[in-house]
Amino acid sequence: MTDRGENEDLVGPRESLNFLDVETGLQASQTKACFEYIRKHVLPRSIDFEQLPSHHVRYLSKNSSIRDYVDELSVCFKTKEQNLILYSFGAHIQKALTIVEILKKSLSKGQEEGADGAYKQFNRLDRFVNVVPGRNELLEKKISIPILTIVLAHPGVVEDIKGFSRQSE
Repeated sequence: MTDRGENEDLVGPRESLNFLDVETGLQASQTKACFEYIRKHVLPRSIDFEQLPSHHVRYLSKNSSIRDYVDELSVCFKTKEQNLILYSFGAHIQKALTIVEILKKSLSKGQEEGADGAYKQFNRLDRFVNVVPGRNELLEKKISIPILTIVLAHPGVVEDIKGFSRQSE
């Protein structure tokens, strides 16, 4: 994985995994490691990448420019005609939602009223568990850190993604 989460071939096993019980040993403050863990372990188990043949995978971080994200993702979606798989976790989710809403507004510009829409949106909320050690085993604290995955797909590419909720327009 590159530093910015650039697109790589992510076809992987779709094993059944209960994300509620996954203890990663990661701290939420280890941003790069958490994004890498999600990309390598969570996404391949939650998305059938063969269902989205041309896709661009990108993490959304609170530490980057909204304009840069929107410009990059717009080019990928419109010019390269790639479906977008966007993910974020913990404190980064709020900015991710802002970026996605601005991106959706940008993608919808120029659409005729009543048209089929510029995209289809699918959402999934998972989590991983951060165990905070206490003075002894009994005082350990398990903290759930949410993971938000959003798929923006071109109309007609996919009607449903297993495990995801379809966003109404």
